[in-house]
Amino acid sequence: MKKTILITLSFLLAVFAQTINATAADDAPPVIAEWQKFWNTYDLDQMNELFINSDSLTYFSSEKEGLIRGYEEMIEHHKGFGFVPGGKQSEAKLWLENIETDYIGDIAVVAAIWKFDVFRDGKQVLMRGPVSFICSKDSNGKFKLHHVNFSNY
Repeated sequence: MKKTILITLSFLLAVFAQTINATAADDAPPVIAEWQKFWNTYDLDQMNELFINSDSLTYFSSEKEGLIRGYEEMIEHHKGFGFVPGGKQSEAKLWLENIETDYIGDIAVVAAIWKFDVFRDGKQVLMRGPVSFICSKDSNGKFKLHHVNFSNY
């Protein structure tokens, strides 16, 4: 009897663990998928839907040294990467893999691996590295990005 219970519990734990791993990306707040779309469309008009409009917004870029602080600095930072009102087409593509999300009350902490397929000097180059997001809920209960930290491998 004890052996049957242990086998059943082991099986249930294995199924539960697989379910957690299989749904990790689905557990991320919608703002993460919206942010990926933002990067692939270069649409500066989406900034207000994604980021908190506050001086407490912080961002570490993988391309520029130092802390970017505040909403207006974020706009300028993205303009420097070619973001424009209404967006534009680009051959470059950004996506996230291995997304893991932890919720702490109204805060979501998201960790992932970013990959960016870009053309440089006529050659296709795959850039990648870890990224973390801290998302907080606004007054309407929608998650927005409060902090982003990029790194390179």
